[in-house]
Amino acid sequence: MQSRALYVHKLNKQNKTKSKTNVHTYIHTYIRTCIHTYIHTYIHTYIHTYKWQRDWNHTTKGSITKAYLPNVTERLNMKLSINRSLTTMMTGHGKIKAYLHRFKLIDSATCPCGDNDQTTDHLLYDCEQLKTQRDNLRSTVSKTDSWPADQYTLISRHYKALKKFINQIPLDEIQ
Repeated sequence: MQSRALYVHKLNKQNKTKSKTNVHTYIHTYIRTCIHTYIHTYIHTYIHTYKWQRDWNHTTKGSITKAYLPNVTERLNMKLSINRSLTTMMTGHGKIKAYLHRFKLIDSATCPCGDNDQTTDHLLYDCEQLKTQRDNLRSTVSKTDSWPADQYTLISRHYKALKKFINQIPLDEIQ
């Protein structure tokens, strides 16, 4: 396969009198192709993202994830470093007692703190065993937003502090 520069150079050598015309024609075709490809890709992406968002808005599944990520386009543009703990908190699936109890894998969904069922919201906002970690998160969030902040605000505006909080949750130990 020839490079574009080599192709243009060969065009110039083959026909000295029409070399400018050939080069201009080639460049015009190349630019037109690039623009067409860009527009096609943009429209294709827009249509699929629109359909995905429409489906996301109408599904009854994924309510915990939807609280964090209500907008598909924004999520696609976010730079998230995904790990097991973040996935567990953003989906409610994993080593959380309410989830394990739902499938009869454990006898009780009650959090070891004794206050409530161990859900992602309980861990994020209420669990006494995470008071110190939550106070650090609250302190960071309270500089710009009110506490308690919703999940979307936490992930979109306070991602680093949220991730630090989540990574400090000893999910293996608080069962």
